[in-house]
Amino acid sequence: SGSGTHDGSSASNLVVSATGDYVLAAQPTIASVAGTINAATLTPTLTNTGVIKTYDGTTAAPAGFTPSYTVAGLVSGDSAVALSSTGAAYNDAHVVGANTVTVSGLAITGITGGNSTAATDYVLSATSKDVTASITTATLTPTISNSGVSKTYDGNTDSAMTPTYTFEGLVSGDSAATISHTGVAYYSAHVVGTSKVTVSGLAITGITGSNSSDATDYVLSASSKDVAASISPAPLTSSASIGGTLNKTYDGTTAATGATLSGSVSGAVAGDTLTLVTSGLSLNYNSAHVASASSVGASGTASFAVASSTVGSLITDYSFTGPTIADVSGASISAKALTATASIAPVAKTYDGLVAAAGSTVSGSTSGAVGTD
Repeated sequence: SGSGTHDGSSASNLVVSATGDYVLAAQPTIASVAGTINAATLTPTLTNTGVIKTYDGTTAAPAGFTPSYTVAGLVSGDSAVALSSTGAAYNDAHVVGANTVTVSGLAITGITGGNSTAATDYVLSATSKDVTASITTATLTPTISNSGVSKTYDGNTDSAMTPTYTFEGLVSGDSAATISHTGVAYYSAHVVGTSKVTVSGLAITGITGSNSSDATDYVLSASSKDVAASISPAPLTSSASIGGTLNKTYDGTTAATGATLSGSVSGAVAGDTLTLVTSGLSLNYNSAHVASASSVGASGTASFAVASSTVGSLITDYSFTGPTIADVSGASISAKALTATASIAPVAKTYDGLVAAAGSTVSGSTSGAVGTD
């Protein structure tokens, strides 16, 4: 290009040079200087959603987890970046506390675009990135392992059983669980109709194992569990004795019509009143005859009845053995009185100097005989 000079004289003395007034004697020699290009910064963001797994005692990311990204900072002409990572893990192994998965060891492995950009043309803003994540509780299934669970009928559903358990669902490293409960009760209070004991209000209170698992890392499959059980009848004892009138007038039978039975039943549960039922028993003399009758005994079968119950007891809630009733000696049968009547048939004879009524007959009868006598 050209340049002009001015010496401060009047305009009529000004000389303006033009480009064509000069020519380079030779091209200048330009020395190279050191220069650098700084890597552009890429900022990746994890785009995975719904990152979740069931508790397994580790911080390992969910099986099949593959990180995906959006990236800010690509220069014009570059459209995508490939990233590698060395690991992915939760910030906490436990359900309570686990809220992110961190992808670590991030590195750029390739750039896609029209610039033929090398991976080294960029640097990541960070070598690890987080994504929202969670861990859900593992399901623990307890089974009551008690066997031979039984009690004698007592009028209520209470059970003295201390439940023991086996478990399904413990993760590797966990060996046992501790469970609390709020109740243990029979399905029914009665002998007939009950077949199980239910343990209710189940809750996990602790986990044993090498994972330091928390109770909150598991959830029970159910809040109550059943075990086979039975109630056996309560045994009853009874007693009875013969009293009343132990003498009768002969009637041709052994029936001790004046004798009576009295007795009682013991062994009832609280709230029950039981009575002895003697309608199935009969009282009889050892002989129907005056000369040989000497005692009265009982035969047949006694039973019992629930006269009243505040706990709703049933006959089948008890087992009953009838009383052994001793014969009573000193009994007797009195002879029955008979009534007799007689008459003489009129007769005549020739005087013979005697008072004998030759040819006369007497006829009569008796009344009061029993049966066909």
